[in-house]
Amino acid sequence: MTTIAYFAGCAASLLFFGRLSNRFGRRPMAALAALLVLAVLMLLSQLDSLAALYIARLLQGFASGLTASAVIAWIVESIPAVYAKSSAVSAAIVGGGPSIGFAVGALLTGIWVESLKMPLQWLILSLGTAAVLTLPAIFLSAETAHCRPIPLKDLLMPALKLPKRIRPIFLPFMAAVTGGWALGAFAQAFSAPLAETLLGHDDRLAAAAVFVGFIAPFAWGGFLLRGSALRALQYSLVLMLTAMTLAIGAFVCQNFLGFVLSWAGCGLFSGIGAAAAMKIGMADIHADERAEMLALIYAVGYAASAIFGFMASVLANYVTLWQLLCAVFIWILSLTLISLTSKHLRQYAAMVESGALHRKAGTAD
Repeated sequence: MTTIAYFAGCAASLLFFGRLSNRFGRRPMAALAALLVLAVLMLLSQLDSLAALYIARLLQGFASGLTASAVIAWIVESIPAVYAKSSAVSAAIVGGGPSIGFAVGALLTGIWVESLKMPLQWLILSLGTAAVLTLPAIFLSAETAHCRPIPLKDLLMPALKLPKRIRPIFLPFMAAVTGGWALGAFAQAFSAPLAETLLGHDDRLAAAAVFVGFIAPFAWGGFLLRGSALRALQYSLVLMLTAMTLAIGAFVCQNFLGFVLSWAGCGLFSGIGAAAAMKIGMADIHADERAEMLALIYAVGYAASAIFGFMASVLANYVTLWQLLCAVFIWILSLTLISLTSKHLRQYAAMVESGALHRKAGTAD
């Protein structure tokens, strides 16, 4: 349920506040996200009830939503010209950037608590210090947004605007992206029971390894994207399903190492697929559309992941873990087929790669 609270906060932030950075700039939104993180850490340091934990996770999701739209747009716009020529770099950041934080956080927490046996309060204090130190860095960085006046009634309306030229490919595009994100949500929610079942005892470091084993390769996979985005998308989705099949087999055989390696392959190919889909879908998005488009992508992706996580949590009460893994496989297979069989996505990708798809700056749909 804490995972669902997190994704709910993300979705609300992205839907209702995704365009704020177009009005006020990227830097103020980044600073607001850092301050919200500080508030979350203060809540966690004084945690005394389950309700307080849900509130903290909701606020954490809200801060992550601001980060996903404003900060990632800011990072993409700040990429040096030598790297900006390759849209693969931007696609990798958009597709896998948030996963880097997930991986580092899970691994750091597992080592801190399980290996170093350090008090959790010290970890919270360290993270709070890091959040404070980001504030001067934020205000010393260059603003990249060209702020424009937006009426208040429009500013707080759900940012669901989707350019007309993107609409035919949005479903298969999001199916490719959401598959990997849904697996990440599953890994986050079920890493502990998966590790416990495989090892026969509770081990928080092993649980962190199961989660990081998927998320870290997912984040890294996008940076391996080379050549044709469409071909990379097609191959990576098939290889992801193959790796997931091997992971289920290793789980049934109670092979922890085999499961972690197969699971890592699943994360790697999911990351490549998500980055390839992002490269295709974001190819014709203008700078003044970027924050809203990212907000929509992350809102839909996080909402789908939250729904998927909730359904998996409910289903876990009635089936065994390996049966749940099989159900997850069927869900991912369905999303993969939507992407692989889409004629519109193939045609759009071909236009992107041939250079036939161009958009005049400032032209509105």
